[in-house]
Amino acid sequence: MGEKVSWARRGLLVLLWLPAIALALAMWSWEHRLMGDRSEGLSPIRLVYVQMDRSERNDFVRQVRRFTDQHHFDLNIRQLTPDPDEIFFQLSRDNILLLGSNNANVRTPEFRFSFAFYRQREKPPPSLAEIDPLMASLKAMLADVPGLVMTKEE
Repeated sequence: MGEKVSWARRGLLVLLWLPAIALALAMWSWEHRLMGDRSEGLSPIRLVYVQMDRSERNDFVRQVRRFTDQHHFDLNIRQLTPDPDEIFFQLSRDNILLLGSNNANVRTPEFRFSFAFYRQREKPPPSLAEIDPLMASLKAMLADVPGLVMTKEE
């Protein structure tokens, strides 16, 4: 009889641990799937880095708005901190997302900024034939900002 109890206890332990193991596997699988979704589309398609004198920030914002209107993007501008130079742009349309932000953690005499083209989530990726004319237009409009220098393009 002692042997039957022993096997019964083992069976009970297996039944108790089985749901916990199944739950752990389900959570791992779900997290793994979400992490895969998150990494999809995170690499920028095109990048441009610019710098200018801080006094030209308003002209810079005006040119970004002009680009947005000309190419029918939805625009969201956010000031990230009380510092008026800490701004973030999100331009979106169809399958294209264009993000712009300061790229200097330390305050410098010049205003440094970067723009990156991405694909919209859950949309087909844009072709370079769609992105390249937008990049050229963005660069042309930003070139109208006095003293703006494009420091890098990828």
